[in-house]
Amino acid sequence: MRPFFQATRVSLALAVLAIAPPHSARACLNYYGTDVHGHKKEAPPGMPGSADEYMQELMRDGPSREELLKKKEELEGDVAAGFGYKAESDLAATLIYLAEYRRAIAILQPLAEQHPDEYTLAANLGTAYELAGDNHKALKWIKEGVRRNAQAHEGSEWLHVKILEAKIELEKNPDWLKDRSVSGVDFGDEATPEPIAAYERIALTDLRRAIGYQLRERMGFVKPPDAIVGDLLFDLASVIALRETVEFAVPVYELAVTYEAPRAALAQKRIDHFRSFSDFGLREQSPGFFGWFVCAGVLVLIALPFALFFRALYSATEPRRYRDDPTRFTA
Repeated sequence: MRPFFQATRVSLALAVLAIAPPHSARACLNYYGTDVHGHKKEAPPGMPGSADEYMQELMRDGPSREELLKKKEELEGDVAAGFGYKAESDLAATLIYLAEYRRAIAILQPLAEQHPDEYTLAANLGTAYELAGDNHKALKWIKEGVRRNAQAHEGSEWLHVKILEAKIELEKNPDWLKDRSVSGVDFGDEATPEPIAAYERIALTDLRRAIGYQLRERMGFVKPPDAIVGDLLFDLASVIALRETVEFAVPVYELAVTYEAPRAALAQKRIDHFRSFSDFGLREQSPGFFGWFVCAGVLVLIALPFALFFRALYSATEPRRYRDDPTRFTA
């Protein structure tokens, strides 16, 4: 019976490998993308699908209105029961999601003044003022939030300050963004983005993180067209093109065009340029010989454990007399 147990152990080991969760294998797999100069380079983990996943993350919907109304009712009960200022702050945040900005401000204004060390109160009050259209008061309270906790929101609130400053400038001059950016970074006017000297103060990684965070927080509230969001998407796409791959950057540029970014024409120029030499669209191509070869290998790997198992089972149950007969394979 020993051969049977040995074969069974081998079969089980192969089966575990065959049915292991996909992400455990994916950690060892890498794809190549294309850099801004047309050279192959290692792509972000999960490519080529990660571009779509990232776009879905940016544009994810918030809680449904039904969920928010239920949460509002629960929090109103907590506030009435005297659960304190944190319950009031949570109620105000829910009211902001429900577009009841003035009621949220009425709750948050005294709380933010009574608790001078609470970042959340200042940040929520600034957001409520911003969505209510009062950018000057919004800027005051977002700056206060940064003073209270500069590392909040992954350290991206400096960009929130710049967003509000840009909004105030646009109130005075609707063309303000045509020759500058919200972030203050200039990637040039050519088909290939290039960081310049003014950009040296900010690392690409930090800028990407800040823009991504602010967009995730903002795009659930702001639908196209919107010049501010469009400009942020344009800069995000430029960072991605420089840091990662153009395949990943193209859909972000396309979303910037959808939001009618002030530099939408330049975004389209870069889209066309990158599509002209990259492997964008790889997901729509057939697997090719290598892809089919890998698929066949996976099928063999899945089938082999079962074949070994049944072979061992047959060998173990075969009549001993017949198994030991030296003439059983002769005519």
